[in-house]
Order: sequence, then structure tokens, then C-alpha cells
Amino acid sequence: MKENCTILWAEDDEDDVLLISEAAQTLNAGHLIDFVSNGKECLDTLLRSIQSKSLPQLIVLDNNMPIITGYETLLLIRQHEKLDNIPIAFFTTGNSGVEMDVIKTQASVFKKPSDYATLLTTLEEVLSLCKS
Repeated sequence: MKENCTILWAEDDEDDVLLISEAAQTLNAGHLIDFVSNGKECLDTLLRSIQSKSLPQLIVLDNNMPIITGYETLLLIRQHEKLDNIPIAFFTTGNSGVEMDVIKTQASVFKKPSDYATLLTTLEEVLSLCKS
């Protein structure tokens, strides 16, 4: 993981945000993550980031979010030329279906783990995608 990496993480489940935040702190990476709660907030944040020239080096999406799903967010990000080269990871419970088949061609996919030890290992893998 790069020390100067910034990550925009879209997750609507507050309990998951707390667990991910705690795990990130354990890995000394908590300061790197900016959480938003849905795809619309993610897109709004990215558009502001373009204006301020401070794009994240990694975007992490949950698929099952309100307002705009992770899948829809991915498609919108990939249509924007200034965002298209940012690595995207999905951190989600679902891992099958037509949408997920498309997602797997455009993003890395990680299944949300059910225990803390696996969360730490999975989070390290997600963070390793961070673009410097």
C-alpha cells in the first residue's frame, strides 16, 4: 500500500463502515479512506475532486447501495474520461449475476468477509490496488 494513497469508499451500511474503519486503523491506513454512503455521494465527491485536482487513487464500491447502486456508479465512472483510469474495487456480499459478470470485467471484486481476521487480510488486498 502506498503511504500517500487516498481512497474513496462508498458503503451504506454503518456497521460495515465502522468495521472497515477499525481494520484500516489496525493496518495504519485509516487516514487514507474517505467514506461516502451511496453512489450519488461518490459521484458528487469525484466531480468535486476533478475541480480541485485531488482525485483518489482508488475507489471502493459496495454494490447494494441506495439511490445509485455500485454497478450504476461503476458505469458512470467509466464513462468519464478524467475518472476512467482510477482503479475500482467492489467490496460486496453478492458475487454472482449478470451485473456482477460486467463488474468483474471492469473492477476487482472482493467478498465481504464474515470474521475480523479475514477482513484484515482482505482489506490489505484491497489497499494494495491503490494507485500511486
